[in-house]
Amino acid sequence: MQILFVLSFVAVVSTSGCSEAERETVSDRGYASIQPEPSPPGGDRPVESPEPTARGSGQTEEVTPTVEARPAASSEPLPPGYEVIALYQAGKIPQARAALEKWVRESAEAAAAIEVRREHELRRKLGHSLAVNLTVYCFKLDRQSRGGAPFPPQLLNIARLARETMQPIIDETKRLEAANSPLATRRATEGREYAERQLADLIPLEINALKRLGRDDEAKGLAVQYAPLLKAHGLSASGEPPITAIVLRRTWMGGAETISYYRNGSAAKSWDGPPQTGVISGKSFGSLSEKDYDELVLELSKLNYLSLKDSYRGDTHDADEHVLTISSSTGEKTIRATMAGAPARLGQFFDLIKKKAATAGWRPAGSEEERIER
Repeated sequence: MQILFVLSFVAVVSTSGCSEAERETVSDRGYASIQPEPSPPGGDRPVESPEPTARGSGQTEEVTPTVEARPAASSEPLPPGYEVIALYQAGKIPQARAALEKWVRESAEAAAAIEVRREHELRRKLGHSLAVNLTVYCFKLDRQSRGGAPFPPQLLNIARLARETMQPIIDETKRLEAANSPLATRRATEGREYAERQLADLIPLEINALKRLGRDDEAKGLAVQYAPLLKAHGLSASGEPPITAIVLRRTWMGGAETISYYRNGSAAKSWDGPPQTGVISGKSFGSLSEKDYDELVLELSKLNYLSLKDSYRGDTHDADEHVLTISSSTGEKTIRATMAGAPARLGQFFDLIKKKAATAGWRPAGSEEERIER
């Protein structure tokens, strides 16, 4: 069950026959994406279901699941890359890296083998952006697993393979779009946009890895090459990972309020405490504009938030406490502070988060409107 939860980073939702809302998935880091229909490495072979297989007249034979580093048998298909993440979670770092490299290489070979003659074949090819998605997530898992050990060159090679596999596919799709080809349907364009978004998340990680390995010239070259893509997605070519979520939890008036903003534009808020005028009790959902989210990210950059202390305490014990958590594709930074002990610039950022909440259009969880939209 734990494995299935963390796999939200690489979970894939088929776009076939679904509404726009049904195709939107939000991970535990706040990502939302319109994902194309992928094919697993190795071609068109569908994932075999673990359901019992009919034999004879009305008889069934149960299929015993293989006991490997994998989740228990389920009626749901196993998410792509589950075996790689399972190895990381088991602390088997060398095996996990080898499995990731094998997965990405097989994906590259399968993508290269697809000859695009029809629209669905183009979407299948774009679906191999899952290799980029999985690599981005494994950068984080690898960092958490290796601790203070040096960055592994093997992981950088995997990232380059994933990037070099997807870039020609993205370029080919753009060429078809420019030529008004019948292959470049709306769904194919959505797949291309999703693939570019995943690639944009990978590039800063690759740049940062090159710098860590002392390959500064290569890092600068990659930053220049992908500057337009990074700028289009609001990312920095400095190698800093994108901020995917900003969460502020504060205790005041005998309760606790949590405000969460995500890079995909979604927002969430909860109040756990006695009823307050103008405060929605329990959980509520809303949205934050891209402009407002980018403003918060810019202020964090000005704060140089990674250099801030983990805790700021004042002399008084009755001051409101704030806990700020900033999430990126490589980890989290948490800062605890009381208003009496926080630096003025940090306190101003807390106030900005609260101010943005007034524009989020909150809806109580479970409301008719919230059920329709979600």
